[in-house]
Amino acid sequence: MKNGGWVRWRHWTERGLVAFGQMPIRDVGRELQKFEAEAIKVLKETGADHVLYGVKEYDSDGDLDTVRFYLEPMSEQEFEDRVVKNSAGMTVYAVHKR
Repeated sequence: MKNGGWVRWRHWTERGLVAFGQMPIRDVGRELQKFEAEAIKVLKETGADHVLYGVKEYDSDGDLDTVRFYLEPMSEQEFEDRVVKNSAGMTVYAVHKR
């Protein structure tokens, strides 16, 4: 395990990067669960097709490098263009209308 069990993280909003730091890898799942709960609320409130709430990026060795957190509602087309087409080598976390 690289970086002594720690991973870089970034929190993005529609205004850009709002927070960043490092966290123990063991805490990533718990943080993603918090963002998922909020993403479900955003999905219901906005009527969006999808709400992106997290992305895990991996380095060339396949080790977790960075976790990005979002709460970004998207239409079907936005999700396809911005997420699906650009997610090679990543794990994407989103909630979906259907």
